[in-house]
Amino acid sequence: MFAFLRFPHLAIEEIIKYMDLKEIYNLSRCSKRSFKIVGSMVKTRNISFRIEMGMQFKLLVDQTCCTEFQFQPLSRLIIKRPPSGRYFGGSRFSATKLSRNYTTYFIFWENPYQAFKAFYNHMTKLFGKPINRVLYYGFPWAKDLLEQINLLEQINHNQPFIEEARIGFERVPKKDMITILNLLKTVRRMRWCDFVMRNQENNYQEVVQMFEHDELTIEDGGVWLNVNHILDMNCRIIKIANNSLTIDALSDYLDAWMAGEIPRLEHFSALFANLDLTIILKDIECESMDSEENFTEAKGPYRIQRGGDGKYAKVFGATSEGWHPFFLVDSFEIQVLE
Repeated sequence: MFAFLRFPHLAIEEIIKYMDLKEIYNLSRCSKRSFKIVGSMVKTRNISFRIEMGMQFKLLVDQTCCTEFQFQPLSRLIIKRPPSGRYFGGSRFSATKLSRNYTTYFIFWENPYQAFKAFYNHMTKLFGKPINRVLYYGFPWAKDLLEQINLLEQINHNQPFIEEARIGFERVPKKDMITILNLLKTVRRMRWCDFVMRNQENNYQEVVQMFEHDELTIEDGGVWLNVNHILDMNCRIIKIANNSLTIDALSDYLDAWMAGEIPRLEHFSALFANLDLTIILKDIECESMDSEENFTEAKGPYRIQRGGDGKYAKVFGATSEGWHPFFLVDSFEIQVLE
C-alpha cells in the first residue's frame, strides 16, 4: 500500500477517482501521509454528509449517488468474530447495494457509538465538509442517549451551525427532550415531525425555549403547543401544521407582533379551520388590500402597521392542498412586507 503512494501524483489521483468511499476511507487510514494525500484529492468533490440517530447510528454520504454507513453492535452478526481496534475492514464491513444509486454498508462493532464517532470525525476531516443534515428520533427505551448527546456536542464543537435537521420524539422524558433541543439550537432549518408526549407529563412549557432557527416547520408535533410556546420561537419563518391553537391564541400572537415582541419574524403560517379574520383583527387598525383578487372579509388579505418601527404586514387566510389533492386546508398567515 505504501508503494502505491510513491506513484506519480496524477496516477494516484486517477486511481482514487474510481474508488468507492470504503476504499477511500481504508486508504486514508494507512498513515498520516496517506491521509494528507487522499484528503488533498477529495476535498474538491461535491459531497455532503447526513447523520441519522435513532435505533442505529448512520452516516449518509450524498454525491452522484447515496452511500449509507450503518453501525450495528457486534452481537447482531450471525457468526461472532473478535472486534478490531485498528480499522474497519474484513467481514465486519459488509455492503448491500439496494439500487443503482444507493449502497448501504453495515459495520459491526463491539461499541457501535465509539466506532461511529471515529468514522464520522475521520470522514468529515478527510473531505473537509461539515454535517449538513441531522435526522433524530428519540425513543424512551433507547440505551444510547448519552452517546447521542455526546455526538451532538461533538458536531457543535466541529462546526458553527447545522444547515438542516428533522427531529421527533416518542414518549421521551421531558428533561431529555429539552437537552436534545438545546443541542440543536444551531440548526438553521428545523423540522419537527412526530412529538408523542408522555401522558403523565402534560406541562411542556419549558420544552420550547428562545430558539432562533432561520426556519421552523412543525408537522405532526404541534398538538401540545399553546400561544406561549409560539411566542418563544424567535424564528424568521414559522410553519405549523397539526395544532390546537384557538382564534384567541392567534389574536394574541398578532398583538405580540404589533407590540414588536417578535422582531425576526418574516412569515408565520398555522393551519386553522373556519378562519375569520374579522374576529382576530377587531381591535387592530387595518385596511383591505383591494388590489388583491378574491378578497373576502373572513380571509382578507388585510394590511396592518405596527407603531414602533412602522413595519407593514399582510394578514390573510390561505387555502392549500392537504394530505390528498382533494383535501383542502385553511391556514392563518402573517407576511411581513418590505
